Amino acid sequence: MSTYSTDFIKVEYSKENECLYSTWLKATENATWDDIRTAFMDVFLEAVKKHKPRFLLNNEQEMNRPHTPEEQEWIDKNSAPIVLNSSVEKIAVIISQDGFVELASESMMEEEVSKNLNFKFFDNVNSAEDWLFN
Repeated sequence: MSTYSTDFIKVEYSKENECLYSTWLKATENATWDDIRTAFMDVFLEAVKKHKPRFLLNNEQEMNRPHTPEEQEWIDKNSAPIVLNSSVEKIAVIISQDGFVELASESMMEEEVSKNLNFKFFDNVNSAEDWLFN
């Protein structure tokens, strides 16, 4: 497994599952928008481009920083097109335990560009993997 990380995100690629696992870390509660944007661009999106996964599992359980509407718009405009134009077929999102983060994530996935993604929300990794790989 190939692993990349910052203080705020850990990204692992499983060649066997053709899946990129991104896990937002507890330290996100102290993250600035620059920290989050850098994690998206330099770690997550670079790993998508490099490994060309079929599946993404985005684990937000420990994420403790909701995105502002402007940040949500930036993410939608800058990451969704890269994912849409990649080899990704399905995206599973493990929802945050923080209700505000969960609402922000759900709102982002309703944005115009994101509507074209094949994604589903889950409470745990096992159910997410069952959906992704079957």
